[in-house]
Amino acid sequence: MTLGLATCDEHGIYLAIESQGLPLVGPPVKREFRLLIDSKLMLLNTEPQVIVLAAGGLDHWSYVAANYTSRPSVTEAALEIVELLDSCMSEENQAFGLVCGYENSAPPCYRINRGREQKSTDKPKPEKLSDIQEIGTYGDEARKHARNSPFRKENPLVALIEAIETLFPRPDIRPPIHSRVIRPHG
Repeated sequence: MTLGLATCDEHGIYLAIESQGLPLVGPPVKREFRLLIDSKLMLLNTEPQVIVLAAGGLDHWSYVAANYTSRPSVTEAALEIVELLDSCMSEENQAFGLVCGYENSAPPCYRINRGREQKSTDKPKPEKLSDIQEIGTYGDEARKHARNSPFRKENPLVALIEAIETLFPRPDIRPPIHSRVIRPHG
């Protein structure tokens, strides 16, 4: 199960995802546990900050992380991500996620869904993050919980994390939850 949530307000973009990463394929090296992707929350660009909630098709997202070249805008980053995914995927595969960041003081979010139903000519379209966006299995249930959280206005990140935790009531089976805030410039 993968579950990620994103929202924003005037103070920033808030992202949270349950995240176990993707194990490195190959023989173990001196009993070290290594990950090909250490988090489903991937920082691809530092200026401007572009962060991806990589919810599905993690082997393909690892290809994106290894081959991505920094771009000057979130829109250009989303377009490059689609090109990279298209170049490494076959028709029976699927990869999905959210690409988030600030562009011209606005926080666009690009929903990426590549696979059987997508054509390589399909371009991602920006969505508004003013409401809580969910991605992954059980996202709708978690989004409802986050919308009703008493922390939603005061601390949106806490509301997102709490919403994900509610779907894993037993701490012994709860995966780690990674979170990040992207602040607007200026």
